[in-house]
Amino acid sequence: MAGQPAARSGARDLARRGVCGGPWRPQLEPRLAGPEARTGRQAAKADVLDASVREPPREVAGAVHQRAGLEGVADELFGGYKRYAWQLLNEKGMRYYGVVPSGVRGWVRGQIADSSMLSASIRRKLNHTFIGRKENLESVYLDSFYGAFSAEQQTELLGREPSRVYGDYMHYWSSWPQGSSLQRMLYADQKTYLVELLMKQDQMSMACSIESRVPFLDHPFVEFATRVPDRLKIRRNEQKYILKKAVEDLIPHDILYRKKMGFPTPLSAWFRDPKAKPLWDALSARDGFLGEYLSLDAVKSLIERQCSGFEDATDRLWRLLNLQIWGDLFITGRKERWQEGALVSQSAASEV
Repeated sequence: MAGQPAARSGARDLARRGVCGGPWRPQLEPRLAGPEARTGRQAAKADVLDASVREPPREVAGAVHQRAGLEGVADELFGGYKRYAWQLLNEKGMRYYGVVPSGVRGWVRGQIADSSMLSASIRRKLNHTFIGRKENLESVYLDSFYGAFSAEQQTELLGREPSRVYGDYMHYWSSWPQGSSLQRMLYADQKTYLVELLMKQDQMSMACSIESRVPFLDHPFVEFATRVPDRLKIRRNEQKYILKKAVEDLIPHDILYRKKMGFPTPLSAWFRDPKAKPLWDALSARDGFLGEYLSLDAVKSLIERQCSGFEDATDRLWRLLNLQIWGDLFITGRKERWQEGALVSQSAASEV
């Protein structure tokens, strides 16, 4: 199969990073989910779904008591993220939209970006489609669903053209030219996006004394996932189709087929609140970390578009704000404004 060499390479790379088990692997102890034992295919699936993880051997765990947990990570194997389905739809749309003269397409993109007739919500949605983006992978897919700032926006902020925008992702995308679009997206994610997620998962779980395991990343299973046809990963509007079908008789339907849930916060509304003004003053301060590297006029313009409701720039402003705080705390030494804000919040909370 065409996918096997890339799959083995990715799976072995994950194994070397220590995410596919080490000297100790969790041992699964089957439990009955009901008063009667399951048999056949149901029993085999129950061994995995209704499993408890035993403690590691004492010589491995030492005297420290650790809690163990099993994590998912099936989205990058079976196409669980909405961006995969959106990109496949965008690719179909671009085949027809390509017959429209390039000048007309450019004019439409300009109207989406600057027209006052569109709400921030509609503008944001259109910018996730081929209508609001240029006809290449970096713009219509990566700018839409990965990077907060497009190459053009980075140029405006930096005052020069950025280098290696999406360089790592495009390297892995290009290394599998014979694969389908879905196969290439999943492979590039496994080599880039997933690596970052696993690093964060390891740091956060260990900070809470939890031994986190990712059984879906057992490398023979990763290799198997790459051999599953695209039509069994995303079928019509259903993503992770084969995985859901495999456990359909074990998990309640309303749980298995509910809308994918992330961890949303009302950050956009908070940023439009007048109480956020001190944040914007600090973000655009000339003596801040960003003032040394970015065009503050471009930063102020982005803040104005957000506060006026013309554009939803929440994701970009959130990243800039975090970079400003980090730079002031650890690079420039100008941390008084942030420490004082924290102290004010703490003292106010203690008085309640």
